Amino acid sequence: MMRNLFILLCALLIVGKVKSLFPRESLTREIKLLNDVWNFRICHQGDQNAGFREQWFKAPLYETGEIIPMPVPSSFNDITQNKTIRDYLGWSWYDKEFYVPQRWSKNLRIVLRFESAHYFTIVYLNGREVMNHTGGHLPFETDVTQYLSYSSPNRITVALNNTLSDKTIPQGSKTFKHANDGPYPPGFYVQGTSFDFFNYAGIHRSVFLYAMPVAYIDDILITTDISNSTGSVSYSVTSRINSSQQLNPECNIHIIDKVGKEVASITGCSGVISLKNPKLWWPNTMHQDPGYLYKLHAIIKWKNIVDEYYQPFGIRTVKVTKDQFLINGKPFYFMGFGKHEDSNVSKDL
Repeated sequence: MMRNLFILLCALLIVGKVKSLFPRESLTREIKLLNDVWNFRICHQGDQNAGFREQWFKAPLYETGEIIPMPVPSSFNDITQNKTIRDYLGWSWYDKEFYVPQRWSKNLRIVLRFESAHYFTIVYLNGREVMNHTGGHLPFETDVTQYLSYSSPNRITVALNNTLSDKTIPQGSKTFKHANDGPYPPGFYVQGTSFDFFNYAGIHRSVFLYAMPVAYIDDILITTDISNSTGSVSYSVTSRINSSQQLNPECNIHIIDKVGKEVASITGCSGVISLKNPKLWWPNTMHQDPGYLYKLHAIIKWKNIVDEYYQPFGIRTVKVTKDQFLINGKPFYFMGFGKHEDSNVSKDL
């Protein structure tokens, strides 16, 4: 129970702290979604290095052999009626061609972002490796401005390996099958697991490009507190230019309520804003208007460049005593947190 309390406490505290800004459109930012039907193929289990040895990322995937259409995002296991693909373990390959708006070619920073891919991913853009990532449950991204073409199609290629090991989350093991184990072909292996769900794989969430000014808001940190009838919003805005140099720009901050009304404003890239009688963030079971969020509208100006970002946040406090979990000073009653089963499969549940 205490472990579940700790996990939920961490999740609640993260609501007001943003370490990597989620891509959001604004007057200075634009998003291009790459979700579509991509090309897809798997390797023969007896030759897992074929794609790297033959450099499948250097040309369109259809030139390397037989491909099939594969929706992104999806789990490739359940898309076809092919048992080999459903139970496949090893390297799979995707690719897609796309265009970048020509207006993005001037004074913008372009980032390629994957929301989730299971479990080890290598990403190529126009034949060059631009990033890799281990772990299927978190997003990953990189600046790809220098690798893009703004006058011809671009090609993104993804090599994806769904093999679990003792270092992955979840953990698993790879077991080779020999002739005396049954009718298995040479080099065939299976995934050994100790969990009670299927090891789905693929590009599981959205893929997109997003553009922002070269001088941009890199991070926003927000913490909140409540004293009597006053809420305090402590904030810090970090900005950079071209992914490296940290800036000290002019900052204007506006707090906007749920209906779009400005309720406070301040200048400076860090500070504290006080709100009289704020509407608090409450869980679903504790208030008739749960989950109330404000927006922190940050605007930076550096030379002739402007960037702006809207960060949602809630005003609340979280505290743990010896025998209670308090939200805004009131005890919170946990109902089924962390329960894995979604139906009563035995009388003991």
